[in-house]
Amino acid sequence: RYAAHVSATFSPSRIASIVETLGALITPALERHESMWSGSIDAAQQAVDIQEIKDYTTERVSDVHDEISSELRIGSSVNMSLTVTGSGAIHLADIPLDPGVIKIFPDLDAELTAVPAPV
Repeated sequence: RYAAHVSATFSPSRIASIVETLGALITPALERHESMWSGSIDAAQQAVDIQEIKDYTTERVSDVHDEISSELRIGSSVNMSLTVTGSGAIHLADIPLDPGVIKIFPDLDAELTAVPAPV
């Protein structure tokens, strides 16, 4: 289940989208905030901070499987390719995944489900 979350819920592209959306909500208030409290964050610093968060998520995803493997002693992860022909979806442990390559731990049970498109 964790592998599915790393591939979907915590994917760098999803996290980047969330961070950018939240940043866009905050940006309009920064000028007023800065005028009230000198030395506080401004739009330029916010952009740097947002980029740092996005960079971290990209770097972290490449390390997380190695850390899990090492800490839990469950063996190495392997790549699994997921493809969908036509309509439908793929779920791993009830978590919807986009087609592509994900890392899984082959010695751990996980239910992979092909979900047909609604008729």
